[in-house]
Amino acid sequence: MRLERTASIADGLITLGVGALPFAQLAAHRDRVAGVALVKTPRCARRYIFSGDTGHLAVEPSGAATTAAVRSGAVEPVPPTVLVVSGGNVDPSLLED
Repeated sequence: MRLERTASIADGLITLGVGALPFAQLAAHRDRVAGVALVKTPRCARRYIFSGDTGHLAVEPSGAATTAAVRSGAVEPVPPTVLVVSGGNVDPSLLED
């Protein structure tokens, strides 16, 4: 399936389609994938702001998706848990209302 267009502040996580090689790898290792968590754009934006204000971390909204998934309850972490937060490439004007 290929989407016509996408739009999100977490644009690093969106794609118009999944390539044949990544899809084949996911299918081949599906027993190691626990599931998929959906996090809405506003939650990523809030966690992006939280990361900067509270943690003094420069992360992209896409990089804050892991924090958003845990903080929203979409993912229940099992200790020990590590969240990967990444990036610093964001246009601050994207966060304006």
